[in-house]
Amino acid sequence: MGRSGKRSGCLRFGCLSVLVVVGVSLCGALVLFAVAFFGARTESVKRQELSRELDRPAAGETSVRSLSPDGEGLLIVDFSVGDFEIRPGEAGEPIRVEAKFDTSSYVLEESFEPGTGDGWVYRLTFRQTGLIRDGGLRVLFGASYPELRVFVPPDIPVALSGRFGKCGAYLELGGLWLTDVDLEFEKGGLDVSFDRPLLAPLHSFRIHGKQGGMSTRRVGNASPEEVDIFWQQGGSQVDLRGQWVNDSALSIRSRMGGNHIQLPRGVRIEGLPGRGPLLAPSEDEVPVPTLHITTSSAMGGQQISN
Repeated sequence: MGRSGKRSGCLRFGCLSVLVVVGVSLCGALVLFAVAFFGARTESVKRQELSRELDRPAAGETSVRSLSPDGEGLLIVDFSVGDFEIRPGEAGEPIRVEAKFDTSSYVLEESFEPGTGDGWVYRLTFRQTGLIRDGGLRVLFGASYPELRVFVPPDIPVALSGRFGKCGAYLELGGLWLTDVDLEFEKGGLDVSFDRPLLAPLHSFRIHGKQGGMSTRRVGNASPEEVDIFWQQGGSQVDLRGQWVNDSALSIRSRMGGNHIQLPRGVRIEGLPGRGPLLAPSEDEVPVPTLHITTSSAMGGQQISN
């Protein structure tokens, strides 16, 4: 009887614990839905614009490696919820930001550190305010989704560092003067495209994502020396086509999702199982770039095509 009573007590305690957890989770969900509902009913959508003038390199300096350290800059974007775009602006213009969002629930902030030997830093932050944040759930109740566009002039060398939360992000970077691209993505959809060659090749191109769908297009037009792509819990597509101009070391990994890699033409491919390197060119031929590619895929299929 003693042991039976102990087992019965443990069972009751376990059931009670489960009920408590379920109850707390249900209450939390109800509170979240209530916040989203009232947020949709009380939103105040307004437009906001920002711009930042920056010094430009002297005429004729078209190589990142020829610039002094304070001639380069770092653009940091930290965007939580919304639809976000980064696009080329016009030469001679400042970095511009166009935003449309509920000013009672979100805030757009900027900070600028001028060059002091290590280059300037321009930081843009878009976040949700309030103690309880619905993460964009209010859209289900008819609220508008935040929209934000950043226009980067193509005549300024910039390293881009981006962190994206729950959102859809479209980055058209073709034609820009980028030195490095480093992106962290939490949830949603990410599309990064280089429709035209960059002014100078990238040093590094890095994307790490947690959940959603990801597509990179025409990476060869950026011709990065190093590529590090890791995507999980969702499908990913890596298009390596474009105008490669230098060698590159690429690591492309995926987990819990399908991964499609599209290979370029006119380059030497090394590292892929079953795909040996191209024949070495003769002395009269111009050497072609060599891409050393390593891949891995866990709990998801992988497709490689030409």
